[in-house]
Amino acid sequence: EIKSEIKSEDVTKIGRETEIRAMRWGLLGVFGEPINARAETLLEKRNFAGLVTRQRCVMLVDGYYEWKTAPKPASPVKRAKADAVEISKQPFYFHPANGGVLMIASFYKSASTTSSSPSSSSPSSSSSSSDLPYFALITVPAHPSFAHVHHRMPAILKDEEEARRWLFGPDPFALLSPVGEDVLSHHPVSTAVGNCHAESPSLILPVQL
Repeated sequence: EIKSEIKSEDVTKIGRETEIRAMRWGLLGVFGEPINARAETLLEKRNFAGLVTRQRCVMLVDGYYEWKTAPKPASPVKRAKADAVEISKQPFYFHPANGGVLMIASFYKSASTTSSSPSSSSPSSSSSSSDLPYFALITVPAHPSFAHVHHRMPAILKDEEEARRWLFGPDPFALLSPVGEDVLSHHPVSTAVGNCHAESPSLILPVQL
């Protein structure tokens, strides 16, 4: 689904006065420590429903990577095996079509079992990883423009008004739908993205396929 290259440092928390703060990606204490959740079944899963109805947040990112997988011709050795299939993986970079940042609908879980809100941590303690809340982003079926890369995509909020509605609105789940090319752009990038040691601005530059 959504790959680990999405950065999780900056998240807007729910509250009548929003704030930017760090959170940890992945819901510790929930089976499998999920990093994302499907919009279609959010309210059907007890572990998610209690959180997403009370503790919603917005994940802010410059962009994210997604991999397109496809079969490729097998090597002579593997062709000898009837069930041998090799898979090619081509990374794509997704980013705002008109600049700025992407705002992804998300929800969080407090690090403390005795507190239901990350606001219980003082600013001075927010840098301590043990005090940071955990969060997961929400995914929706991919828009037809992007389905050739992957069948799922993040639930992206189109603008500041939608972000506010997600945090405070009476019917926030109506916002969970795929966005198109008016909001999101994408292009293929170097396969070096798959190297966990690779760190370079060039990794988001387009490449010819």
